[in-house]
Amino acid sequence: MDNAISLIASHVKERSPFLLLKHVDRRHSFNKLSPLGPVSARSFSALYPLVQKLNCKVVLGAKFPCRSTKPLSSEWSSLPNYFMWIIAESYEVEVPSAELEPRKEKKIGPLSLTPSSSVVRDAIKRILEKSNSKLIDKIVASQVFKLDKPISQLNLNSSFPQIYSIHGGYPFAFQFGNENLFLGSSPEHLAIYKNGDLTVPSIAGTVEFNGSENAARNSLLKNPRLVREQQIVISFISATLQKFSPQIKVEGPSIASNGNLRHLSSQVTAQKIGLKDVFSALDFLHPTPALSGYPQSSALEFLEHTEPYNRGLYASPIGILDLAQNKMELLIGIRSALLTSEASYYFAGAGVLADSDPIEEENEISRKAQLLFKKLLFNRIVD
Repeated sequence: MDNAISLIASHVKERSPFLLLKHVDRRHSFNKLSPLGPVSARSFSALYPLVQKLNCKVVLGAKFPCRSTKPLSSEWSSLPNYFMWIIAESYEVEVPSAELEPRKEKKIGPLSLTPSSSVVRDAIKRILEKSNSKLIDKIVASQVFKLDKPISQLNLNSSFPQIYSIHGGYPFAFQFGNENLFLGSSPEHLAIYKNGDLTVPSIAGTVEFNGSENAARNSLLKNPRLVREQQIVISFISATLQKFSPQIKVEGPSIASNGNLRHLSSQVTAQKIGLKDVFSALDFLHPTPALSGYPQSSALEFLEHTEPYNRGLYASPIGILDLAQNKMELLIGIRSALLTSEASYYFAGAGVLADSDPIEEENEISRKAQLLFKKLLFNRIVD
């Protein structure tokens, strides 16, 4: 098997499209994408007539439906809203050792992020004002942080193994343009389809881990606001999947780990559902209230006028459909960063309810952004 890190570095240098993905069953696959580029569509269900004619592996993806006029890069905005990309070659790869070499100390300046727009607290206050009017129950506010270090100044050979060290995450790397690499370690999937069952996980409600798993568990399960935030998502997913299957199973909540963060996690499974209905369900599901808010349409309308940047693949699904095996796995692109030829961008968000504490939500967004920032960049700048 080839080493994942050398594959990423070589393909980034060659500017070849690829997707590296860690699967639910802990396998890691490296997928070289067709040079013909992606096939676009207006929805997931519009892609179904195209994919049903194939008998191979394809990459499926979608962008976040709220599109600002300020894309982070031209190739970021030129990606289709919904796309299928044929995999030219796919194989399993070795992963970095869990025991990483000690990092050599090297000062690169203060470990801080500069937001690209207005302060997070101002945005949260506006969200709370809207929530208090009873029009919106929940909004997922997000922020993009910019660092003036282009992809050419990052040492991917040494920094990408740090992403693999994030406990509880599913590492991914997606090269889709000449110098655009979207990567991260997501704790969440939009959907997993296997053996005729469609499972939709939900991660909503976050606390920081301070050394005690029991304390983190109690902080999550005994916090009415966080439990309510999780229930909003589960109710939405359950109601959506009931349109396609009478057999619905809900599991959770349990506790999920992602680095130094702990989350409430549940999942809803629709049993005995065909692939065509899976594609239709994805159109209703994306984006779930864990990624946008609730009600979905009101939340998206609010975000359209509030967030001053184009989310693109952030908080959106990307993954692999294996048509020969009739199974699919779509990750959600959170705990993620976009590396371009001009700068690096780090994404983070938090679910906000009417009784949210703006300072707590601001701190949560900062902690999420710092998680990947530290792993990818600290002491890893090329001279």
